Amino acid sequence: MQVAGKITTNMALKPKNPDQTPNGVQPAASVKADAAVRPGAPAPLELKTNPEIEAKIAEYKAAHPKDVEYISRLVKEHPDRAVNHFFYKEWQRHDADTEAAKRQLPQAKAIYDKMTPESQQRVNDVLQKVNPYNQTKRFVAAVSREMDRVAIGQNRRALRSPANAPAMSAG
Repeated sequence: MQVAGKITTNMALKPKNPDQTPNGVQPAASVKADAAVRPGAPAPLELKTNPEIEAKIAEYKAAHPKDVEYISRLVKEHPDRAVNHFFYKEWQRHDADTEAAKRQLPQAKAIYDKMTPESQQRVNDVLQKVNPYNQTKRFVAAVSREMDRVAIGQNRRALRSPANAPAMSAG
C-alpha cells in the first residue's frame, strides 16, 4: 500500500480482534454497537450501495481521470470547497426543477381552483410540511399527484360499472 509517497505494508493479516477485518476496520455491526455504547456520540453514517450504480460510476471515473483527480484532491485539501461543489450541483438541479415548475404554475393554479375542497385540503396538507424554498416545486407536484389520484379513482369506478365504461375498439 502506498501512502503519501511512502510504501507501507500490512504486517498482520490475521485480525487481532475477532470483530475486526484483516485491515483493522471494524464491520458496520460492531461500529453501530460502539456508537450505541457511547451516549451522545453521533450515529455512524449508513452508506447505501447499489452495484449497478457503482459500476456506472466506475465507468464514468475511468473515462474522466482528470475529474477524479481534481475531486479527490478537492476533498482532501479543501473539504469546505468540496461540500460547496456538491451543493452547487444540487442547487443547479433544484434551480432547473423550480424553473420547470414555474412554467407549469399557472396551469396548476387553475386546476387547483377547480378542485373539490377535499382535494384542495390534501394539497394544502402537503404544502404545510414543505420548506418555503421548495414551495413552487411541491405545489405543482402536489396538484399533479392529486389529479392522478382523482383520475385513478374515476378509472376504477368506470371499471366497476361496465355500463358507464367508454367503448373500446378491438384492434
